[in-house]
Amino acid sequence: MPEAQLIAYPGDSARLMPEWDLKPESVTVYTGVADQESSANGKGRIVVDPARTVTDPTRASTVSVTLHPGDTAVIDLGQNLVGVPRYTLRGPAGAQVAFKPGRCSTTTARAPTALRARCTARTCAAPRPPAATS
Repeated sequence: MPEAQLIAYPGDSARLMPEWDLKPESVTVYTGVADQESSANGKGRIVVDPARTVTDPTRASTVSVTLHPGDTAVIDLGQNLVGVPRYTLRGPAGAQVAFKPGRCSTTTARAPTALRARCTARTCAAPRPPAATS
């Protein structure tokens, strides 16, 4: 086994770069699953709500979407990313939203990364960023 020495490097800490902020390129709202019994794999098909789905990148970057209990919104940011998410949410007291980063790997997808926001009637919350360390 070669001899090795681990040395700490006192580099710059991570910084937020507003000029690197990403805006959604599309927002797709799913309301549930249908036809599970008749589908070939038993999983059914996802039901998209076209009235609340925005595929135009200009509109998607500023759209406001209302989610109801059980809805899922896929927010496509257009690329893979590493960073600190920031969201603006409004809702009644007790309403909660869970965020789950995801990756779309289908060949028909325009972009590989999506962020799913699922509005539920029970308790779950957006993940908190890690506490800052000195």
